[in-house]
Order: sequence, then C-alpha cells, then structure tokens
Amino acid sequence: MISRHALTSCPTCARPIDAATGMLTDARPEPGDFSMCVTCGEILRYQEDLTVRKCEPLELNDPGLGNAERTVLTQISRRVRERWQRQLREDPPQ
Repeated sequence: MISRHALTSCPTCARPIDAATGMLTDARPEPGDFSMCVTCGEILRYQEDLTVRKCEPLELNDPGLGNAERTVLTQISRRVRERWQRQLREDPPQ
C-alpha cells in the first residue's frame, strides 16, 4: 500500500518524494523511520516533519531496525546506487 505524505526531496539526487511503501507492513512513515530513494539508492531517515535526510552509517545500528530489514535495505540500496552511477556515466546530465 502506498502512503502519501508532504513533498520532500532526496538530499543526494533531488528526486521529489511524496509517498512511501512499507517493506514488511503497510504502516505510514513516522519520524525516525528508514527509507530509500528509488532513483539513487540513498538510505534516508524521516525527520519530525516527515522530510527526509541522508542516513548516517552508524544509524543503521539502530535497535529499531531488525537484522532482516537492515540486510534488505542495504542490499537493495547498493544495487540501486550501482545502477544510478552507471546511468550517470553512460548518459551524464547536460
């Protein structure tokens, strides 16, 4: 289920973000929740106002993030980031 929220953007690639989809549940995002940009693969974290910021590496040790979620998030992020970087090399922005 897609959950809509106020418009924010990825701090890495500037892609507009106004929705979220849960990995394991249909829960709406809450402050402190983790997310990932589907364009560049940046791991993000929701702030109090539901804007997103880049997640610091040590935050992935948050006890609220289970091992399965951490593994899935980092693996998917790495694949998306590799695809995005390959696209930038093959077709750089004008």
